[in-house]
Amino acid sequence: MFRGHGKDSQQRQFQLVVDLICQKTGGPCAYIGRPMTPVHDGLGISEANWSTFMKIISDGMNEKNYPNDIRDEFLAIWRSFHDGVVQK
Repeated sequence: MFRGHGKDSQQRQFQLVVDLICQKTGGPCAYIGRPMTPVHDGLGISEANWSTFMKIISDGMNEKNYPNDIRDEFLAIWRSFHDGVVQK
């Protein structure tokens, strides 16, 4: 997903994701990135790509034994980005 991006760009994208999730969970962070739809427009992210991404996150949380309520809440936050990420 990040082919063609240098390490600096990848780090910036990572930090934006951290800030976005922090803000969505009520933390003190402020997301200063662009809205999801224009950021992902043209990337061709399919429903299959999205499902794989969500499985990776879910499997990682299961591996680390996150409590079900925390896991479900975190996955719900990610699901809220679906329509802005997946290309129709």
